[in-house]
Amino acid sequence: MTSIWPEIQKAFETKRFELILIGAEISKRIEDNQGKLDDNLFKLKNLNLLELAKTKLSLLPPEISQIQNLTSFLCHSNELTQIPNEIGQLIHMKNLDLSNNKLTKLPESLSNLKDLFTVNLSGNQLDSLFPLEGLSKLAVLNLSRNNFKTLPNDLGSATLDNLSEINASFNQLELVPDTLVDLPSLKLFNLENNCLTQVPANLCQCVKLKDLLLKDNKLKDNRLKKLVDQGKMKPIIDYLERIYAEELKKKPADNKKSKTAKAKSQAQADKIVDYDLIKVYHCQNEVFNSREIMISDSASDVRPFILCAIIRSLDLETPGNLKKFLSIQTKLHEDECQKRTLAAIATHDMANVKDKLLYDAADPTQIQLVPLGRKYPIEASEFYFKLMDEAEAERKAKKRNQLSGIYKYLTLLEKQSKFAYLRDSEAIISLPPLTNAEKTRMSVDTRDILVEITSTESLDVCKKVMEKMIIEMLQAGIRSKENLDEKVEQLKLDNCEDNEKLRNTLLIQQVKIIDSKANLKHVYPSRIDLDFSEMTNLGTKIKVVRLYDEN
Repeated sequence: MTSIWPEIQKAFETKRFELILIGAEISKRIEDNQGKLDDNLFKLKNLNLLELAKTKLSLLPPEISQIQNLTSFLCHSNELTQIPNEIGQLIHMKNLDLSNNKLTKLPESLSNLKDLFTVNLSGNQLDSLFPLEGLSKLAVLNLSRNNFKTLPNDLGSATLDNLSEINASFNQLELVPDTLVDLPSLKLFNLENNCLTQVPANLCQCVKLKDLLLKDNKLKDNRLKKLVDQGKMKPIIDYLERIYAEELKKKPADNKKSKTAKAKSQAQADKIVDYDLIKVYHCQNEVFNSREIMISDSASDVRPFILCAIIRSLDLETPGNLKKFLSIQTKLHEDECQKRTLAAIATHDMANVKDKLLYDAADPTQIQLVPLGRKYPIEASEFYFKLMDEAEAERKAKKRNQLSGIYKYLTLLEKQSKFAYLRDSEAIISLPPLTNAEKTRMSVDTRDILVEITSTESLDVCKKVMEKMIIEMLQAGIRSKENLDEKVEQLKLDNCEDNEKLRNTLLIQQVKIIDSKANLKHVYPSRIDLDFSEMTNLGTKIKVVRLYDEN
């Protein structure tokens, strides 16, 4: 009889919650024990994490079910050919890694593990999967380097509402089901190195999808293939949107529908559909105080494009709303604003914005402000050099030739003799793209906010960022305090269906930008802005009503 393995003995003595058995020595013990693990392993009832890796283990015994408290089972890089049905008794399992084995099938009992969060099955010989429906906590699924020719039908199950990453690369996929559009949290979908000739255009409807990886397939659509090879996500999604819109227009009525299909269609037609509403108020609305911003010639020379709007009666006191709003702003700075090199966003508590606003530019040694998160005023030049010192220190620490991405925006100001700023009658409230001022910092008590978008590129860039912010706010449930039971007919909306239900409302007031001679440069949102009619990737329809005379 073989003696107890020292790692297992130590785990007993120290009452460990984690045990790692990896490498050649463990593999030799398994071979010496007729291909088996030490039976004492299954008596470690307290284990939360067990890692068995890089061994010759080919058979996992049913006794694995005795380690009832396992939440992470990392059994990768072995020679397993099958998994016992008893694994389905480990009901606390959250992380399962069976990658790089020789598995050809999996027990259906895995579908009993309702707490599964990550599943890694890469590097096996699988062509089918256990039932996924009901695994509502599953977030990451890795199926790469297997023998799948098609993805499981239930991969688009409505119960998989937390599934955010699917890696199905390096398989033999010939078809992708069009049901994946029902995955509301899907962010990454890797389909590289397969046999796909086309992909469902309705993938553009996955509202959170950020990475759709399609390289090294057999795509017949040359335009799509070219976009895929370029590796830029947004043009791919935009192209799929156009295809999807065309498919919807061309889709003929099917006169041969079965009674079941007709009943299903009717049920969908009868289903209550949520929509969001934007009410646009005139810049000189009688209820809300008007605001206009004068842009000086100096600012026009330095950072010429500015766009503003006021969001009224915003609900930030609901727990979590302020954090969600600030997260949206951070994400926009990262993506749409290209780390603030393309545009910059500033948001201000209107209660602390005094009187007239001026967008100007001056020598940075002549500009003083209290930056966000600070207590005392500082010259803009000194503040800029402090940021540059931080950026340079990080560059040297990481041994890079250039500033990292998060500091790239600082290079925009390197050769500028003047910095742009926004001020009210009391103080400077914004120094784009560097910082907001503490004076107009938002809080849970903020009700009305001034959103300021500036850019050196174009006004269109500002509009796209503003529009994206509005969409993200509505999708996150950040809304104006408004009576959601207000009847749609009172709002004079066109094409309103009986089965539509108002979800969120945003009250947005126009802001005018005028030049130094008081001539109107532009107003936002104008009657041509906020047009969502052609957008097919919105999770919920957005309607706009303009509460002023457009003539």
